[in-house]
Amino acid sequence: MKNTFSSLIIFLFLFSCQENNEIRTKLSDSGNVIEERFYDNKDSLIKIIEYYDIKQSPEYKLTFKNTDYDSVVYKYNNGQVFKTGKLNLNSQVIGTWNLFDKKGNKREIREFYIYENKPILNRAWFLNEKGDTLAWRVEENIFDQKEFANDTLAVRNSSYNFFEFNKDTVDINEPIRGIAYCFSPRLEEYGSEIRVYLDTEKEKFNSDFSNEDDILKQGYHDLERDTINQKWFPDLDKEDLKYVAVFGSWFEKPGPKILRGYMEEYAIGPFNDNKSDSLIARTFFEKKIFVRDTVE
Repeated sequence: MKNTFSSLIIFLFLFSCQENNEIRTKLSDSGNVIEERFYDNKDSLIKIIEYYDIKQSPEYKLTFKNTDYDSVVYKYNNGQVFKTGKLNLNSQVIGTWNLFDKKGNKREIREFYIYENKPILNRAWFLNEKGDTLAWRVEENIFDQKEFANDTLAVRNSSYNFFEFNKDTVDINEPIRGIAYCFSPRLEEYGSEIRVYLDTEKEKFNSDFSNEDDILKQGYHDLERDTINQKWFPDLDKEDLKYVAVFGSWFEKPGPKILRGYMEEYAIGPFNDNKSDSLIARTFFEKKIFVRDTVE
């Protein structure tokens, strides 16, 4: 009797966790795509799978529903993954997307941020078949399938703008320290330099930086102006001083933190070939930090 009761409980549990699904057909750019939707036992949508409408019916797109975002996977018609990434609840691309060729080699990495409610490409890296970063990708298109042939960027040079941080966890009496490197300057021909802006513990950037004019920001100059910190970079070429900046922040309360900011490459006019008084190009960053309630 004990065994029978246990089996009944297990059966009821498995039955209650079943996914319900419905199948329907929708029209895509390449013809009909079969779409299948999966729901949990509370009738909440948790997953969408779209299939190529061909004899083998391989998967075309998988969407996994989360509370704050969707995880998305696109596939070639041979079953290999084309790209993976996230969409926010407004169906805008966010975060890091990885793209693969039809052989399964990762060939591209794209990083997106939402800026003033619009998705922007923050950085991109192009890879060869071995996974090595290419300074410049010669091929215009490497995604050999008509559905994905137009999914290309206007640029084909990898970004060498990056940020380094000394720690992921700090004590409440110590700062987080960072270094910004602008080694892919876009305004170099105009005599550009950089500066870094970041928010504070009390006044935070919105996730899309739309409140940047309304909060008190911290600002840091490049090493050409910040002569105090030049001594820590003895191997840096003189012409690169204006493309490196040291920055940091303190925290008054313990717990998890998100530090947001951007590196701004800027040039001040007048320019011979541009009517603007100034030009800027930004690279955004977001850093998760944990502050311990300890003092060493």
